[in-house]
Amino acid sequence: MGRLRIIGLLVAAAGTCGPPAAAARGDEPRPAKKVTAGDVLKDWKPKPAGRGKEFEATGGSPKDAPDVAAMSFRLAGWSFEEVWNFYADKCGVADRYQEKNILIATGRGK
Repeated sequence: MGRLRIIGLLVAAAGTCGPPAAAARGDEPRPAKKVTAGDVLKDWKPKPAGRGKEFEATGGSPKDAPDVAAMSFRLAGWSFEEVWNFYADKCGVADRYQEKNILIATGRGK
């Protein structure tokens, strides 16, 4: 099986996430943890599953710019279809890989 190299650039907007349960209990709300691009980057790494599947990456988020992260990665043993569908799921794209098909789409994801 051939090797597939993809270079990705991920940008995470400054967002918040935190448990709303504290407010429901009447406790003093805690400040929500700011999501960094590094947090997003970890979630976008495919987990090798199966024999012969490899994932190697380099990159990260600089301390001075926690809202930006870049990662270059190499996948071995994966088909283009598997990679396409993994990232389509991450982006909220309903279209699945189809051989000899060009997808042109616009819109917003979740």
